[in-house]
Amino acid sequence: MTLKVIPDIVQNQALRCLSTEDKAFEAARRMDEHDISSILVVDQDNRLVGIVTERDITRRVVAAAQDPLAITVGAIMTTDPDVIAPTDSPKFALDLMRARKCRHLPIVDGDQLKGIVSIRDLRRGIAQSSLFHKLNLGRWVGSH
Repeated sequence: MTLKVIPDIVQNQALRCLSTEDKAFEAARRMDEHDISSILVVDQDNRLVGIVTERDITRRVVAAAQDPLAITVGAIMTTDPDVIAPTDSPKFALDLMRARKCRHLPIVDGDQLKGIVSIRDLRRGIAQSSLFHKLNLGRWVGSH
């Protein structure tokens, strides 16, 4: 059985999104509040236009001596980020992350934002799946 990013890795995810006009401070505050390391940036129709990560805030706000209460998410976001489809495999997502040197990939189906997957999510999901199959737990669970 081939794993798919949705539902095998990402399930029932509450998306955290901002608009390009929101301030960098708000992005950092929400990341802290929700214990996440990236925020999706969407337009008025909820279509993905970018992503802001902790690294973006560190490099483009703090290291650049910008005022996080003044600079907008639109000014610091990565525009047109690489995306994956819900049916893509975790291996495909990991390979893309390695090739593009990123740690988060938005999940998009057509023009609809479905979620986001991190390298941590992928590693955990792949490890759990490998352990499940290695121990042959599928047969054990079905026999009881």
